[in-house]
Amino acid sequence: LDLSLLNSSPPERTELRQANAVFNAEIQDSEHLRTLVKRYAQRMTSAFETTQSDLITTRKRLAFAEQLLHTRKVRKIGKRVALKGKFVFSTQEVLQIANEAEEAIAAKKRNKERQIQPITIEVENIEDEAPSSVSSECESDCIVVAAR
Repeated sequence: LDLSLLNSSPPERTELRQANAVFNAEIQDSEHLRTLVKRYAQRMTSAFETTQSDLITTRKRLAFAEQLLHTRKVRKIGKRVALKGKFVFSTQEVLQIANEAEEAIAAKKRNKERQIQPITIEVENIEDEAPSSVSSECESDCIVVAAR
């Protein structure tokens, strides 16, 4: 058996499988061990291989999630980006850059508000000539609602 598997984390899949096969063969060839012990050793090596493959998959998912989170944290607009890489020597320069960044954001918000137009509702009263036989005013009044 090669003990280099104990030093690597996680061990190589092919090396682990070969080492487990050698281990299982030695256990099966042994005459001193009972059948339950042999079966337990075989199941443990199989469970270890499964656990290692799950660990590798989980590490890949974690790396992908960390990369995604890192890209979300990177800012693309705003005062921090405008001041990024600049040393603060003069407060007047910093104030000007910050004001420009705020104005750009405010202009974006104004443009967005302009695009959203409220729906106006117009109510018109239309009075028709009621027949002389109708005595109720309720039936003669009509309200029309039109949306623009």
